[in-house]
Amino acid sequence: MEPDALRYFRIESRELLAGLLAGSLRFEQGRAEHDEAARLLRLAHTLKGAARVVRQSKIAETTHALEDALTPLRPGGTPDVDAVRQVSELVRTLASLIDPDPGHAKNEGRLRVDATAVDALVTELATALAEAEGISANSDPDDLTLRLDRLAARVRRLHRRAADLHLVHAETVVQAVQLAAQDAAQALGKQVQVDINGGDTLIDTQVAAVLRDTLPHLVRNAIAHGIETKDERAAAGKPAAGRLTVTIERRGSRLTVTCHDDGRGIDSNRLRDAAVRAGAITANAAKAMPDAQALQLVFRAGVSTADRVNDIAGRGVGLEVVQEAAALARGTVRIETTVRVGTTVILTLPASLAHIQALEVEASGEKALIPLETVTCTIRLTPEQWVEARRLGAITFAGASLPLAWLPHLLHPGQVAAVPAAVSVVVTGSAADGIAIAVERVHGVREAIVRPLPAGLEGGVVDGVAVEADGAAIPVLRPLLAALHGGRPFSSEQPTRWVRPPILVIDDSLTTRMLEQSILGGAGYDCDVASSGEEGLRLARAKAYRLILIDIEMPGMDGFGFLAAKRADPALADVPAVMVSSLSAPEYRLRADAAGAKGFISKGQFDQDRFLALVNDLVGPA
Repeated sequence: MEPDALRYFRIESRELLAGLLAGSLRFEQGRAEHDEAARLLRLAHTLKGAARVVRQSKIAETTHALEDALTPLRPGGTPDVDAVRQVSELVRTLASLIDPDPGHAKNEGRLRVDATAVDALVTELATALAEAEGISANSDPDDLTLRLDRLAARVRRLHRRAADLHLVHAETVVQAVQLAAQDAAQALGKQVQVDINGGDTLIDTQVAAVLRDTLPHLVRNAIAHGIETKDERAAAGKPAAGRLTVTIERRGSRLTVTCHDDGRGIDSNRLRDAAVRAGAITANAAKAMPDAQALQLVFRAGVSTADRVNDIAGRGVGLEVVQEAAALARGTVRIETTVRVGTTVILTLPASLAHIQALEVEASGEKALIPLETVTCTIRLTPEQWVEARRLGAITFAGASLPLAWLPHLLHPGQVAAVPAAVSVVVTGSAADGIAIAVERVHGVREAIVRPLPAGLEGGVVDGVAVEADGAAIPVLRPLLAALHGGRPFSSEQPTRWVRPPILVIDDSLTTRMLEQSILGGAGYDCDVASSGEEGLRLARAKAYRLILIDIEMPGMDGFGFLAAKRADPALADVPAVMVSSLSAPEYRLRADAAGAKGFISKGQFDQDRFLALVNDLVGPA
């Protein structure tokens, strides 16, 4: 059998299985629609035919038996509990035969892509090629720059469209959730209605794999610990069937997944007792622990409130696995509960692990990418501050001492790398769990598609690689784990902080605002930001800024409009302003100069050292 045929069968069979699982679950819960059996028969028939083509006889035989079992469930038939149970058992058998393991699809490296999306990408590419062919080295310099700017913008759109091809619907994870719910409910003898919302949400394939690994744990945990037995629910005045709702929502660049059950909730006192029994905390610490803090004990290894160990619960590993998976995926997990009402677990992840915005850094000739969402700020250290930071093995940020790591040491532990006289420090994470990574240069923000590491190389501080056009691979760091390898080599004295005059950044791009604010804040400046010219003008009139950095193209008042308003205001006329724009044609520089700008920085050629040098020159001494 051709390997490609089996690959395509795995993809198709999982999609068909998802439909079979959803339908069988509706039959179990008494929510089947009028034509449910007919729909499942069509899915089963398609799966049987596909299985026979690729000579998967066991799957074909099981699907044939499923067709027989579905027949009594059609309208006009005589369905009974035994028929529904038989259908469920056969579907679960198919699930075990098809083996819906996300690792298969990931390792095969193949995606089913919407033909419309591919057509749009090809059309955009053809237009870009036509524009590129129309560019001549003999063109007028201004015209050449404008053409190159337009081409660069089109290439950026092409990059985004190509990255979007990695997206799949969250529906692909539903079958794992439904199967986990069926197994747990049947094993524990509980009635549970499972509702899943947001299956049409677009996520990338790596996030889908994380959800397939984590959501079954959440569902099993909710059924085992949250949903009561039929008798307990009757005594509490609740319906016999428990309600479990999983909702998947995309909010900007983040994905929020909530798992809510209407069960008994979590008793913080029982949780404290379980943590003491497991040796996670002492009895005295448990007594002094507030309820909100005690609730976080559910994520500790070995902590379980189950009365006995069984196949579903009792070993205290479920939610620990979820928390670890969330941390590895640059996400978070938290829990909310009300006794006798229910519990909600909220999992927050990046919407895309493959397509990211990252800060590109370099040290000792080696580049690395740090996911932008984990970057808090960058700090440019003077030679004296760098010497002190190396002596302490730490810097101070937000009142906390963060461990300091030299980038080459993170990438190659144990190897010796030359240390420059001055560096920039990238602060990742928060004051509680962050780390400061020292680098020689910060090249700026870029987009990247992250490819997973080969099997056997996972773990450590490298999360994956971004492959350049020339074939070079740039490591993508997993910053919050960097402390495990960088460590704090010296003492934990508190370094001295420094403060410089206030600066205002005005830009409608969140990425640009964040980058400039982090660089300026790290250099000691008091930096405020505004997302529009109008907002910037209000801030500038309310606070005495020493310098204003402003974009040109913005909705409403653009950069030139802001400069005109500033020039007309006696209180602002003498405050120096610098244009920071992706428009690099000479005509924009000349216009900025005529409007009174004291400098012009091209986003396409952004360099942190030159940026700070210009800022320092214009701001002057504190």
